[in-house]
Amino acid sequence: MGSIRLRETDEDIADLLSMQWMEYAHIYLINITPPYRSLILTELNEALSFQSYFGGNQITAADKAVFRALRHIMVMFYY
Repeated sequence: MGSIRLRETDEDIADLLSMQWMEYAHIYLINITPPYRSLILTELNEALSFQSYFGGNQITAADKAVFRALRHIMVMFYY
């Protein structure tokens, strides 16, 4: 008997990416400390260098989670 192969859709991949970035925000961004701030911001910048959103082609819960987690850092960057 052969195995059943499930095909992933773009929506499935977007959901997986969204979950991954929400976990990243929860683990790394909530309590980011100054020594790691530059490293993490560089990592996020690289992740967004070829796409506009973390979880696909539109704003997802992951984008909102990352934004909320970075809000306290972004207020320090003023002109």
